[in-house]
Amino acid sequence: MKRTRSVLASAIGIFALVLVVGVSAPASAAPPVSSINLTCNKLAAATNPAASFSTPISQRYSAAVEERAFGQIPDANVIQMAGGLDCDYSNGFEVADSTDLGGIGVHVQYLPYAASGYWRWASVLGPVTTPDSFSCFGTTTSECQLESSAGGDWLSVQVEGAISDAVAEDLSYRISDALQLGQKTPYVPPVYATPLQHSCTTVIRPAVWRAAVGSPLPLVAFPAPPGWSPINSAELVNRAVFCDMDDATGSASAGSVQTLPGGRWAFLRLRSSLTTPGALTAISVPGMRAGDTAYTRCAPRQTRCVLDALIATHWVEVDLWTAARGGTLITTNRLAAMRPLLTEIVHQVYTP
Repeated sequence: MKRTRSVLASAIGIFALVLVVGVSAPASAAPPVSSINLTCNKLAAATNPAASFSTPISQRYSAAVEERAFGQIPDANVIQMAGGLDCDYSNGFEVADSTDLGGIGVHVQYLPYAASGYWRWASVLGPVTTPDSFSCFGTTTSECQLESSAGGDWLSVQVEGAISDAVAEDLSYRISDALQLGQKTPYVPPVYATPLQHSCTTVIRPAVWRAAVGSPLPLVAFPAPPGWSPINSAELVNRAVFCDMDDATGSASAGSVQTLPGGRWAFLRLRSSLTTPGALTAISVPGMRAGDTAYTRCAPRQTRCVLDALIATHWVEVDLWTAARGGTLITTNRLAAMRPLLTEIVHQVYTP
């Protein structure tokens, strides 16, 4: 399960990003405009990542690679929605996550104007006192990671299976240098005609969630992923949420909820890839408006079910996991629980 996007992340919290904010623009169903004039294609042309690996790698749509691995709203889309850049040059498997998924290559996450997030991350790690932090680890396959606040931004480069650690370090800093040569523009947050709530307990009220899944205990929302990473920073920029719904101790779970305000474009682009844990099946409830759509994805015997709700311009996702950690609080059928949860999402979006 996608629990953290940075191997070195630690310490839960909320922080203020240093952002340059311009005049608000109307929301669009189209992908957001990056705050930097570089693309993943241009970055590859400038740094030639493939030369750093003996295994053939190529540029991939990082959101699709990530979604196939985890079945949740991809962090790549969260980064992109905040004006950042998320690039994957790999063998097609997730690179350098905390779990070895067979990835070989390099994964780049770049979020402009987010250096304050880097320094908060650095303060709880050791602490780190320099604007760059590079390290390698791993046994069978070497994994290396660069975290950098150069240029007032936050760059995370994860490299797995390079020819050597020295080659991985050289590639990481060449990527950093290339990004610092790019031209940035101020991030302009979109304005939505129908806004989305920006706390987990107002997207779906805990009492409604508890009733839907039949939890024997009250539920509490815990921020996810834990720690400090560019993803947490991007969520704050987007006013997006990602929470686990657990018991008061956080030891037993009833699933998770994640949002991507204005993220309908991301779902549409990924739709053909949304097959984890099962195929998309349409679902609807009273109160949905013209253009609203929703789907469930369930594993065999419904041991895990995911709800993708496209309400107004937003993407809201509920994941009722397979039992894990200290156990599950879900006692009802996961697919059956999706209907009251979707009803609640619709109600909360359209109720002033």
